[in-house]
Amino acid sequence: STSIAAFRAAADAKRIPLYQMIAGGPIRTVPVPCFNVINGGKYDGLTQGFNEFLIVPYGTDSIDLAVEMAVTVFQKLDEVLRAHLGRKPQVASSYGYAAPSDDPEVLLTLMQQAVAACGYCGRIGFALDCASSEVYDKATGTYLLKGQRVSADGLIAYAKGLTERFPMVFIEDLLDENDWDGYSRAVKALPRTIVLGDDLTVQLADDTLHYGGAWYNTGHAYHDNMLRWFHARMKDAPAFTMLDVGASTGAYALMAAHLPQMKAWAFEPFDEA
Repeated sequence: STSIAAFRAAADAKRIPLYQMIAGGPIRTVPVPCFNVINGGKYDGLTQGFNEFLIVPYGTDSIDLAVEMAVTVFQKLDEVLRAHLGRKPQVASSYGYAAPSDDPEVLLTLMQQAVAACGYCGRIGFALDCASSEVYDKATGTYLLKGQRVSADGLIAYAKGLTERFPMVFIEDLLDENDWDGYSRAVKALPRTIVLGDDLTVQLADDTLHYGGAWYNTGHAYHDNMLRWFHARMKDAPAFTMLDVGASTGAYALMAAHLPQMKAWAFEPFDEA
């Protein structure tokens, strides 16, 4: 885009890296990467309803060291899982280890053991991408958890317990992508972690048509009706965060102006070539 070209030209003129030009000065913080280490899904004898279990190496100001910490923990987790299972752990399709239990708490405990064995306690947190729309039963309004069907409030209560026991940085897609009211309750009930609504906020046609809003400009901008509807639903919620990749920064800025308690992280990818 023109804005990125201008940034690059300005950085070249000043003979400084592009990231430093965008930051407006020396970099004081670096992005914290997340690493998928255990995958949920259907396996022999069990179904783990949560989709991804992640580690977040936040205790360093070096990206290189963060990656090294994550790789070290992932390798140690192999040993922990071998001891737990009595055999070599299976690798899932998303390249994390296949979940050996349908209980998320068991998996997080195993991850904690691996982190502790590496000496990284207090430097690595956890995160979940639940992808709960995949296990949501619309007819009963329930979710799959530990082999049982539970309500949204039951799932929120369980997640709250996890945030009180483990260093949970964020929980993504805890509820169904259409459960706006449930997300509002989850944000209020889980003050110790960031509640992310990826599927909630980026799915397009069904919700926008159903609620009378519209997406235009190839799906990158909110119609006023959609903005008003979202504001009415979330205006009473405490601080919450939206995260999206490739969405319009202008749309998020407009929403943030109407919802001052919302922290919006919107990134527009661009061609490095």
